[in-house]
Amino acid sequence: GIVLIAAFLVIPAAAGRLISSTFYRMSIFSVIFGIFSSIAGLFLSYFLDLPSGATIILVQALIFIVCMFLRKK
Repeated sequence: GIVLIAAFLVIPAAAGRLISSTFYRMSIFSVIFGIFSSIAGLFLSYFLDLPSGATIILVQALIFIVCMFLRKK
């Protein structure tokens, strides 16, 4: 449980930091990423019959990977 909570706090902020230059924009992006990943993860876990916490973290990891590729371009 504690690993999921730590990941939920760190991954959206790290993804927001990758694509923004100011703290304000990073905060906005991390909130958006957190809300989107929660909703998408819950829907995916319901339809695919998977654990909800792990699915949310996997969606956040996917968002982080996409942000890494966006930063390189």
